[in-house]
Amino acid sequence: MAKIEDHETDQEHQLAGKYLTFLVADEEYALPILQVQEIVGLMPITPVPGTSNFIQGVINLRGKIVPVADMRSKFNIDLDAERPESCIIVTQADDIELGLIVDSVSDVTRIMSEDLDSVPDFGVDSTADYLIGIAQCNGQVRLLIDVNRLFDSEDMEAYHSLGVDATF
Repeated sequence: MAKIEDHETDQEHQLAGKYLTFLVADEEYALPILQVQEIVGLMPITPVPGTSNFIQGVINLRGKIVPVADMRSKFNIDLDAERPESCIIVTQADDIELGLIVDSVSDVTRIMSEDLDSVPDFGVDSTADYLIGIAQCNGQVRLLIDVNRLFDSEDMEAYHSLGVDATF
């Protein structure tokens, strides 16, 4: 039993660090700051027909084409009107830059290992493999996500259809 606890403690220690926190439908999520390239305001998105419903299309970010995914759609949350604070978090996951449309960016925060809990087992039908931990800080629960695990192989095929070399 101690070995399991030691493993969880090691994992929690590895997850401790700085995170960018953001909101999607009033739920707070956090990305490791090292996966964040930049935050940009909403800009014209060129739709790409035939892609997954959560892929909004591509943007031209200073001459570089970046695919953009809507996190409300990805998380199966009802889409409503864009909020004035909506923005695109440009992330780096392995060898691909991709934009994530979120409702707002909250803060950069340090999450300590004592604030971390492991992800509970949500059952066989769960699609929450992107969760790497859950943090409880200042009375708030933050779901920690890993961009490398956010998109499955079907999603990656959609990115390939955009001409992006996505190898997660």
